[in-house]
Amino acid sequence: MEFPIFVIPLFVLFLIWYLTFSATRLDRLHQRVETSWANLDAILQRRASLALELTHFPETDPAANLLLTSAAHHARAADISVRSEAESALTTALILLRQEGWLVEKYPEIFEEL
Repeated sequence: MEFPIFVIPLFVLFLIWYLTFSATRLDRLHQRVETSWANLDAILQRRASLALELTHFPETDPAANLLLTSAAHHARAADISVRSEAESALTTALILLRQEGWLVEKYPEIFEEL
């Protein structure tokens, strides 16, 4: 029994199609990941900016002001390897500020975005 000669080119064509299809899917996935990272970075930068705006209110406690300013600057300037820790510190500072209560009642529109 002889092996049909047309099977080899057919297999090569199928392999080329599969590799092209896989490369295209991988490229689209890479694009989606990059876009998601960029969106996340923009949201986190906006959050840190809003936290810095809170420090300009005259009613803010000086100790909370210092803590929030430090955490926000750290979160904005952090490298990707320590970004998670810096954002967690900012979250902790915002939670402490939110627990004071009166600032949330006075400026609810800012705390809705945070």
